[in-house]
Amino acid sequence: MNTPLLLDQLTVFELSGKDATTFLENQIISNLPENKDGIYTAICNPKGRIQYSLFIFKKDEGFFVAVNDDLSDNFFHYVSLRKFRMNFSINKSNQRLVTQSEQTPNNAILPLQVMKPDDSLQSASNDQFWQFIFKIELPWITKKTAELFIPQHVNLDQKNIIAFDKGCYPGQEIIARLHYLGTVKKRMQLVTVDKFNSHISGESVYIPEFNEKVDICSPAIKNKLSWQFQAICPVK
Repeated sequence: MNTPLLLDQLTVFELSGKDATTFLENQIISNLPENKDGIYTAICNPKGRIQYSLFIFKKDEGFFVAVNDDLSDNFFHYVSLRKFRMNFSINKSNQRLVTQSEQTPNNAILPLQVMKPDDSLQSASNDQFWQFIFKIELPWITKKTAELFIPQHVNLDQKNIIAFDKGCYPGQEIIARLHYLGTVKKRMQLVTVDKFNSHISGESVYIPEFNEKVDICSPAIKNKLSWQFQAICPVK
């Protein structure tokens, strides 16, 4: 993906005001960015399952927060219900996320930038969007996969995205217990199969190549003569 692409699959919000930092710190599993390089993070439910995947970029007096488009209304409602009397606002932004030509070698810095779109930018197809997600080796939660997966099962611990030393956030106790006391018995990987099957994201299906069931995390994307998708598979 060498040509910059506009990611229409995402909705960008602006959280602005003096309490925006405190609010997000109390919700996400990571520490917030200290500069304008974006981060990937997530918000979990009280059971430790990922409710939203987010790309967050720092801006003056707040943050740009990108979420999957089919979860945008839900996310706005989530924030609005929890802001109480905190001094910040949430609004849809006219800024968009655009892929950068080259991926940075630092997993903490995303190959994305926030910008106001113009007619020169080409929009990513759904296949191109998911190819980008596969390339950065991260999960992306949609309406079909919301509240299904815990962060360790989609490798967010291995990517150093979970801040185990930060204060409380939804699901922290369960996530920390698995980290300190448990064993991660299944993990997400990119699966390649020869034949296409109309598996639906969020389903648990039998895959002959594994000889067992796996949890589907993404759509299947054609890659030359094969098909690829993300799935949570037992650790051998």
